[in-house]
Amino acid sequence: MDGSETPDGTEAYTKYELTLADAYEARPLSLLHFPKTLEALALVEAVTAQVAAQEQRKRPRGAGETGKLQEAVGAVLGGVLTVAWKAEGLVYRSMNKNSFVGEVVAYRQAEAALNGLEALGLIRRYSGVRYEWGAELDGPARWEGIAARFGATEALKTLAASHGIAQDNVGAAFDIRWPVRPPKIRASVILRPLASRLPGERAKRGNATIPLDMEDAKVRKLVDEVEAANAVLAKHSFEGCTPPALYRAFRGDFGLGGRWITAGTMSIQQMSAAARLKIRIDDHPVVEVDVKASQLSILAACAGVKELTFDDPYSFPDAPWNRLPNAREIVKSLVVAALGAGKLPTRWPNGMKGRLGVPNSVRLGDITEALAARFPFLKQPHAVLGVAPEVVALRLQALEADAITAALGHAWGRDIPAVPVHDSIIVPQAAARMVEADLRMAYRVRCNGAIVRTVSSVSV
Repeated sequence: MDGSETPDGTEAYTKYELTLADAYEARPLSLLHFPKTLEALALVEAVTAQVAAQEQRKRPRGAGETGKLQEAVGAVLGGVLTVAWKAEGLVYRSMNKNSFVGEVVAYRQAEAALNGLEALGLIRRYSGVRYEWGAELDGPARWEGIAARFGATEALKTLAASHGIAQDNVGAAFDIRWPVRPPKIRASVILRPLASRLPGERAKRGNATIPLDMEDAKVRKLVDEVEAANAVLAKHSFEGCTPPALYRAFRGDFGLGGRWITAGTMSIQQMSAAARLKIRIDDHPVVEVDVKASQLSILAACAGVKELTFDDPYSFPDAPWNRLPNAREIVKSLVVAALGAGKLPTRWPNGMKGRLGVPNSVRLGDITEALAARFPFLKQPHAVLGVAPEVVALRLQALEADAITAALGHAWGRDIPAVPVHDSIIVPQAAARMVEADLRMAYRVRCNGAIVRTVSSVSV
């Protein structure tokens, strides 16, 4: 199936006996797993021989090429098998060639390994899909994508078991080998066009970059900031993660988007919150300083509400839906949908009910009415910001990034290795209080007087 021909993610995955909810539970296929035990090495060698034997090549692989293939096969097997017995059991990976720039495993070898394992019936591929969203929210239509998913077949589990690898020891059989150098970045600052839609045509996301005028003072300043940040981070050692290399991504113009991105697969931003707290910087434990309800707080401040006084703005203790296991995530997702569409949704966003397990007895209108009563500015967030509905989220990202950048700049100016994770910052524990104070001040100064709360998660 060609994902670009599939307009609905739920429908596409149902055809492959995989729900959209399961697709969202997949873990990244980092290609950083490598065989650690003799049993794992034997499995990888045996599978590599099978992959090489069924390849259609004009000439056989030499020793060097076989070694690269074996490294790729080991990385795929490790990534797939480490989640094979978990509830979700899937990994995802974009097969865009550009996503392999600076990776440990090159695109050509990864493709050969994945194709070979699929041909042997050892992994199953769920093709990437593109689906339209926004129209169901009565907002501007957009196209989003879901990267290809991969899962172990029963044949692979049986083969692994024959080599002594099973659920109880797979974690010890394959280990993550973190890169010692940060990945290469293609550009310090990226500007992409807004999604566009011509009459009668699909919306185009616009992932191509817009050429920048390096003589422009604004562009030069942004590039210099990123390069200075990477120079600071390069002085420090990072354990338990891919060493960070940063760039910034804007959308449409420099007043939209602008988040700091950590490059590479399994970058710090792609790791789970628990995994991030296991990172050590210069052999010191870390703290993640997080701004709670960041974009909602910014929008509120722009509407004249300087502080959200609720302990948890996404919690409605007296509401009947609050008893659901994912109640908070449901409400938060609807707020995100409202910011993305420029208004509160009138229909459930595509795939959300399945992904979050929303029963049919829960009425969307009950939740959105409660949100509108608590946060009236969510009814027309575009009017609050003075922008078009389709760019509300991007404008909020820009304001958020401006505040985060100010706090980061203070840390980097003191040679403190601070790493951004969208609306949070990871730093060595000794710098946590300083960063908390800087973040709160930066939001007040850069985000229309917003008074925000910060929460620090400490390494265990």
